Amino acid sequence: MLKRKYIRNVGLYVTDKQYKKLLEIAENNSVTISTVLRMLIDSITNVEINYVMKKREKAIIGR
Repeated sequence: MLKRKYIRNVGLYVTDKQYKKLLEIAENNSVTISTVLRMLIDSITNVEINYVMKKREKAIIGR
């Protein structure tokens, strides 16, 4: 069974391997793990929003 850690400020469970990688990234950038996760989540949602907007622009142009 995988051990999971709960990241309080973000509300996510991560595995030990993921936690170690997040901790490494956080320490290298002098931020907290929750900040790293928030930045990742923001970048993912921005990519999805941009993708939807581009599809919408193509649909409007194609009319």
